[in-house]
Amino acid sequence: MVAEYYYTLDRSAVINTTLSVVVEYGVYIPLLAYLLYRDNSHRYIDAAGINWKAVISDAKKLLATFSAAELVYTAIRGYMHYHFITLGIAPYQAAWFSSIIASIAFYTIINLGAKITRLFNQSVSINN
Repeated sequence: MVAEYYYTLDRSAVINTTLSVVVEYGVYIPLLAYLLYRDNSHRYIDAAGINWKAVISDAKKLLATFSAAELVYTAIRGYMHYHFITLGIAPYQAAWFSSIIASIAFYTIINLGAKITRLFNQSVSINN
């Protein structure tokens, strides 16, 4: 919607691409942070309080995994959006197509990164 609206104001493909990516991140990052916190907050609290070692360990793994994936996503998303607009595709379609293509690469890298950093490997101890 933002890409289409801005395109009616200014036909610059570069500015449209930049604005589209910025708005997407403005919605995506806060929502992801909230959902990750809500889903995983129980993992970091034990009888003694907050388990800071687990918090820091997971934060490092998340940072490593997401930073690589976000770089690839941003590069692909920006390039493809710009390319589609210069081909004459409608801005909302360019944003949609570029987001889908970049998301495929993003999720692939996230999955590989999670496996490499062992993000979801949790040692389970059974106390009897």
